[in-house]
Amino acid sequence: MYKSSDFIYMDVVNIEGETLGYINDILINFHKKQILGFSVTPYKLLRKNFNVLKEDIIYHNKNMVVKSINKGKYLKFSDIKKIYVINKNSEVIGIVKDIIFEEKEFKLKGIVVAKNISSLLKERNIFIAKEMILGEKNMFYIGENKKFQLVCVPSTKKNIKKFSSI
Repeated sequence: MYKSSDFIYMDVVNIEGETLGYINDILINFHKKQILGFSVTPYKLLRKNFNVLKEDIIYHNKNMVVKSINKGKYLKFSDIKKIYVINKNSEVIGIVKDIIFEEKEFKLKGIVVAKNISSLLKERNIFIAKEMILGEKNMFYIGENKKFQLVCVPSTKKNIKKFSSI
């Protein structure tokens, strides 16, 4: 599984070996729960951003090798990042922080939600993407509150003793 951060700032190279730019965002079709491709910022001045669609990707690891570029308009992850997630009871669950998608087909599998915008080292929840609906201003969780909870705990001597006694 991948997260958006696995691709952000990755260099994009064409098949002739020319470095075109770096990935700055992920293109999403939220209705189909699909990653369409990536938005790229060119290294050359006075050039506009362009897109690389997943079918045009030849290879990716530390760099992404592509066979063509695209200039269409798509929904970007940055458009939905930091919007509120609301449940069936109209309660705010948290804020969208990241997405998780599968490696081969680039299908959107999960939405990472933080309790609040400043929760850098706090608990995050992962919700199944199929149970989410994207609205104009918010994202709605329509599932039965079945979620995975991830807790980021800084490693200190106090925490090590606390968890070793469990």
